[in-house]
This record gives sequence, structure tokens and C-alpha cells, in this order.
Amino acid sequence: MNSLITFNKVSFSHLASAGEGEVEEITIFNNLTFALPSGVVALVGPNGVGKSTFMLLAAGRLNPDVGEVILLGKDTKVTEDEELNHLCSVIYQNTEFDDDRPVAELLNFVHSIGHQKNNTKLLTEVIKVCELELLQNRRLNTLSKGEQQRVNLAFCLLYGSPINMLDEAFFALESYQKEAILVYIGEYSLKYDKTFYLCLHEIDLCRKHATKAILFNPNGDNLQLIQGETNEVLSDKNLEEAYNTPMATLYQRENLSRERLLLYNTVTQ
Repeated sequence: MNSLITFNKVSFSHLASAGEGEVEEITIFNNLTFALPSGVVALVGPNGVGKSTFMLLAAGRLNPDVGEVILLGKDTKVTEDEELNHLCSVIYQNTEFDDDRPVAELLNFVHSIGHQKNNTKLLTEVIKVCELELLQNRRLNTLSKGEQQRVNLAFCLLYGSPINMLDEAFFALESYQKEAILVYIGEYSLKYDKTFYLCLHEIDLCRKHATKAILFNPNGDNLQLIQGETNEVLSDKNLEEAYNTPMATLYQRENLSRERLLLYNTVTQ
């Protein structure tokens, strides 16, 4: 597989509350060496296993405690933030912009400074697929969570970084909107040679739209990353082992996780 990002002996830990004012160090990755494939790649695994941290390390938004991450030939530890942002876009689960400019103005601006600024048809395509026609005159900070997510995805597509990290960037969308945008991302990836790493709760969407997959299998205290063609990696057997639960229960758990995300964002808005 063609690798765009490599982890070389990467270790990463963070501090977490252990109760009664105590903290403990939690190791997420220990001496991880791994090469990420290109294309539309699904990152799948149980909650808390480190998928979001993995994305942030891969994008250079976090630095490893030990080892190095090489992004398109650049060591992320010593690369300027501006260059990292140019090479890799990230949409976080709760990305929101407190900006009172109209959506149309911002879409045009992002397109004008991006890798695809000379692609005159792209703006019209992206507005259509993200269903933004009726939001053009709305101010960004007045949008609902689902509307904001569609605008965020449009920003990503219009800017056109070589690599794009989408961490639960679809959870507030309607099912048909997810399908339409994921189909378009697949076409976009092939047409413009762009790579997308997707964290999605819906395993069926990962199976349907990702060309490759990375499965995070906790395997006790020894995290195992399995990568390859989606239909092989995301087999029922592999998923049941990674989540330690039967497939029927797994689908129920994934639906509950999405419901919790929606509830959290409703309460905190």
C-alpha cells in the first residue's frame, strides 16, 4: 500500500483523573510503528481505544512523547503549524466557528485560498452535495449543529488538502445526507488524488464507503492495529473480537454512542 503517514516507534501518554485529586498516566500508544494507507480509509474500534488521538498525532496536531510521525515526508515535530495545516485538514467532532459572516462569503474565501482555487466548478458541486443552497445568506454562528457540520465538510472539500481527517464529522447529519456526501468524497478522492481518514460510528457506512480500513483491536493491554481492504478488515469475526461483543449487540452499542453524541451537543449548545 502507498503510505502517506508513518509512525516510527511512537509512544504517547496523557494524564487522567484517578479520583480524590489524584492523577494517573494513561499510555495510549507504546512503541507504535505503523504506515497509513491512502484512499478513503475508515478508522474503526471501541470508544476510548485511541482513534481520535491517533488522528491528531497523524495530522501533527499532537506530538508524540517518543518517536516520530512523518507526514508527506515532513517530521511533524519540527514542521510549522501553517505547513501542517496546508498538508492536512482536520474536522473535529465538535468543530464550531464563532464567525458572524455569511456562509457564502466564507465558502468563497476558503475556496480562494485552497489547493483547488482554480477549479471553478468545485464550489457549485460542493454547495449542492452539502445542501447549502438555502444557507448562503445565513451567518455561520447562527447555524444548527447539523448545518454547521455540512459547512465544515464543505470547507474541507473546497480547501482540498492532500490529506483530510474527519473525526465524527457526520454524526448530526440525516442518513441520506451522510450517504450523499460520502459518495461524493469517494469520487472526489479518486478524481483529485486526495486521502480521507474517517471516524464513523456507523460500521455499515464504513463498510460501504471506505476503500480501506484500520481496525483498532485493544487485545487486552496490547493494542493491535489491523489494516487492509475494508471487506477483509471489517469482517464480523474481526469486529466481534475487537469490540468483544456479538455483532447484534455491537450495532446497538454504536447506535447508543451516536445518540449520546447528539444529546451531548444538544445540551452543550
